[in-house]
Amino acid sequence: MAAVMVLGVGAGALADTGDVTGTAAFMLAGWLVAVVALGAMRHGRVAYAEEEARLRATRERLRIARELHDVIGHTMSMIHVQASSALHRLHKDPGQAQEALAAIKQGSKEGLRELRATLGVLRQVDEEAPTAPAPGLAGIGDLVASASRAGMDVRVERSGAGSPLRSR
Repeated sequence: MAAVMVLGVGAGALADTGDVTGTAAFMLAGWLVAVVALGAMRHGRVAYAEEEARLRATRERLRIARELHDVIGHTMSMIHVQASSALHRLHKDPGQAQEALAAIKQGSKEGLRELRATLGVLRQVDEEAPTAPAPGLAGIGDLVASASRAGMDVRVERSGAGSPLRSR
């Protein structure tokens, strides 16, 4: 395209016709080709930059997916092994069963911390990403019921003026 532009402008400048219109037409054609060529080059660069950005985002998503898999997989595996051990030793050796349950508690706490840290990084990357609100105090009844179904003895104490709790 650049060669066509040079030829058009050059032919217009070198044309030894007494007709200014022909010379102007050659020069205009050359400049139009140059503008189109520059636009095509710019479009190509923009498309390339967009594709590079998509590839970087894909690589980052894959890295995060691997990290989440590692954190969750390790934590869930540890919980499974320790829970199996606790069930097996519950009646034979309550002390070891208690140690296994303590390991589950600590390991799940650490796994949740790592998961929250990873998700926190994700939220910083895309501040516009919608996040579900954390459960509010209105959900305390559901939380207590869930813990009770899991065999925990849970008690809720309320003091002060009892105003209705709103969901978010």
